[in-house]
Amino acid sequence: MVGICRRVLRMGLAAMLLCCMAANCLAVAGEKANECKGMVGHPDDEGRMCQPVDGQFSIVPIEVVQSGHGFAFLGNGSHLLRLNVESLCPLEPVQVWDMLATNKSLDEIRNDIRTTKCVAAYRGGLMLDREIYSLINIVISPSDENSTTLDADVSESRNQSAGGEGNDAATLGKLSLKISLSDGGIVGKGNLELGGSSKAGKYSVLLDMMPRGPRDDKGALRDTGR
Repeated sequence: MVGICRRVLRMGLAAMLLCCMAANCLAVAGEKANECKGMVGHPDDEGRMCQPVDGQFSIVPIEVVQSGHGFAFLGNGSHLLRLNVESLCPLEPVQVWDMLATNKSLDEIRNDIRTTKCVAAYRGGLMLDREIYSLINIVISPSDENSTTLDADVSESRNQSAGGEGNDAATLGKLSLKISLSDGGIVGKGNLELGGSSKAGKYSVLLDMMPRGPRDDKGALRDTGR
């Protein structure tokens, strides 16, 4: 009886995990799949992500690679700004089922997914005051003096582009950040250019960045035992 209960519980957990993964599946039926270059993304499952030729990949979130909060300055005014970028891994359903068929816990399966070799992809977004924007064409690369650069195009959010044709959301501007250590913390400095919206302007950006890593449902760093 105990064995049956455990099996039912694992099947339920597996179904929940697959539902989460299915929510991230970004293949669009009837459209030609995009070339997977590992440098593009859109939050809320509406962006130009890597897509397989047969439309059978699930896009699985791996970890938050860059996130922070701070201010965007325009003239004499300051505006609240939040940033979040996560890495994603395209997996075939058979790979997911093979992982779920083991006796590993869900945390162990997540760790296995993080160590799976896959084409890197990013999904991100930012919030300027109460306005939400998507980040696409995200490029994260190492820079000099142990720092990292983040460059991305800024586009309409999911709600704003709901009447559009999926990947045709208008590009509104560009975000450029240099992320580096500063006084024991991590700071992101750069520029945000926006046009075609109520927040149009050229902003100077200063963000308090959080460490990279997988996070729980509340946004806190997950303990991976490393």
